[in-house]
Amino acid sequence: LDNAINPLNKEIEKLKTNIDNKFGNESKERALLQNELKKLVESHNISNKEFSRWTNALTLESKKQGNYGELILEQLLVDCGLIENKNYILQGKGMGLKNDEGKTQQPDVILKIPPGDKHIIIDSKVSLTSFINYNMEKDENIKKFHLKNFLKSVKNHILELDAKKYQSLYKLNSLEYVIMFMPRYNAYELATKNDP
Repeated sequence: LDNAINPLNKEIEKLKTNIDNKFGNESKERALLQNELKKLVESHNISNKEFSRWTNALTLESKKQGNYGELILEQLLVDCGLIENKNYILQGKGMGLKNDEGKTQQPDVILKIPPGDKHIIIDSKVSLTSFINYNMEKDENIKKFHLKNFLKSVKNHILELDAKKYQSLYKLNSLEYVIMFMPRYNAYELATKNDP
């Protein structure tokens, strides 16, 4: 058992270190962007309508938020030196994954764990709109409302992943769980701090 788990632990530690480095920088860049937007609004007296348009462009619609999360996850894997189709598979391409009802399943990433044919399933979930609303709000009562919506969104993503039962797909030799990837580390911190 140690021979099987020790290489996995080492790979997870490397991945964790790379994730911590990646998201520390990304968090600083996001804060810088938010400050610049605030300065732009103040210096040019942009109307509320115009500011809403800018915010909507940042928060995106749900499908685009999902695509954003998948892109961040894939870039993270590439930055860690992993190679598509060798170390990981995107969307289960070429695997013909189906659930018990015969419906095609496409987990965002199937990570191959050496040695052997073990898999870790990672699926990206983004709750960006309520997270940004929470961070932009000044009124504490409205902020609590956005926090509640954000936590509800995260829980809904967990339930959605649970319902897909990716870990039970017969063509995978998976762990008994799925990793839910949140592309914003500060969003993950907000969620776990307010609802451990």
